[in-house]
Amino acid sequence: MNTNNIKKPSVRTVAWVLAIAYTVADCAIPISYISYAYTDLAKIPVAWTGVSNFLVTVLGVIAALTVGAIIAKTKTRFGQCRPYILGSYIAMEMGSIVMFAAGAGGGTMTRTIVITIGFGLMTIGNAILLAAIYGLERIVAGSDSDARNLMASRFMLGLNAGMVLSGAIVIPIANFFGGGVKGYSLMQILLAIAGLIGIIALFRVTKLYDLPSAEGDAEEENVRFLDMIKSAVVNRTAMTVFFSDVARMFGYCMWFALIVYQCKYVIGDMNSMVIVLTSTNLLGIVGAYLSFPAAKLFGGRKKLALVACVLTMISFLGIALFGGTLVGFVAFGCAACFFMSFYDSICPMMYADAGEYWLYKTGKDTRVYLMSLAALPMQVAMALSSLGFAGVLMLINYVPDTEISAETAKTLTWTVGLVPAICYVISIILLFVHGVSDKEMERYCTENEKAGLGMEMDL
Repeated sequence: MNTNNIKKPSVRTVAWVLAIAYTVADCAIPISYISYAYTDLAKIPVAWTGVSNFLVTVLGVIAALTVGAIIAKTKTRFGQCRPYILGSYIAMEMGSIVMFAAGAGGGTMTRTIVITIGFGLMTIGNAILLAAIYGLERIVAGSDSDARNLMASRFMLGLNAGMVLSGAIVIPIANFFGGGVKGYSLMQILLAIAGLIGIIALFRVTKLYDLPSAEGDAEEENVRFLDMIKSAVVNRTAMTVFFSDVARMFGYCMWFALIVYQCKYVIGDMNSMVIVLTSTNLLGIVGAYLSFPAAKLFGGRKKLALVACVLTMISFLGIALFGGTLVGFVAFGCAACFFMSFYDSICPMMYADAGEYWLYKTGKDTRVYLMSLAALPMQVAMALSSLGFAGVLMLINYVPDTEISAETAKTLTWTVGLVPAICYVISIILLFVHGVSDKEMERYCTENEKAGLGMEMDL
């Protein structure tokens, strides 16, 4: 790419700016408090909460499926990806602020409409932001494999660090501002401003990479959309990984949505959310760091995924048995996040493997499209878990700010642990029917590379 002899920041510099920028940006994405904003701050009935969440997350699925193609065709004076990064972040944070402020007044229908609009802006904005950042990583790293790995690893570092930071500071800041609708709204405004500073820094440091024109960019291969769909739908390696991800991510989303209720009503201290989120996400960072050497130790990604799923399932069963206390909930929650992070870290590469398998079998290169599907299971899982979450609250006859009985607390604890454990059992079964071993997949990748097809993969 022609930069007119102007020295660009090194990829390593850009990667660290990305890590820091996404740390503060991800901290301002209030995923852990969505359900709390609905039921406790805005006082939305549980049934309405479920419907609203489901409709919004369906829009998120649609956005995740389409935004990548839109960005790929974009040409602006500010480049291809950077306008979407800045614009989507602003839209996402506006939606997050509206979501927390929805309980400030008005009738139930009005509050439901307002919070749905806010959550919708947040969800769609987040889908666009992720797609644009993935695109920017590709532009910065180019065809250099080490540079791609560096950009991807620093992004994951920022994401996990943002979750740790969020878990540590969200509730204290909200309480500092008085708690309730006012406290959480002011907290979100403060975090949104901090995140915007990080996003602007990323916008500026990548200026000489994401240029106004496409000068020097290779022309993308023209693959029919129907061929892309076929490469996923009739590709067993892709479908088993996809549905395995949907199952385990549904379990994770259920657990994540119910943490706040477990802390407030079973453990009895809303502030224990800080301990739970900080400790579990810290262990997630450790697991993510160890995942790549672990894949070599276990002999491949698929074997590591199976081992990680089994250990995560056991950890969630521990939550069902011992999660009624803060010590038990934190201990087994940390174990679950530690083990699941191994699979989370290698998961995108399993979609890449599916692309290599399809290329080897058919000669059609749809690897870029199959890689893009790695972000889709979470959107699907969030849509499904929005209904499951509402079902759980109805099961325990949940009433905001009302103490629950010992029997209800036991039911909630078992649900928080058992549902994700069952989901991981399903994930394990699906991985067993994947049909391609790690050694076979390695052979397919080697053969594609020998054929001159393996070096130009856009991750």
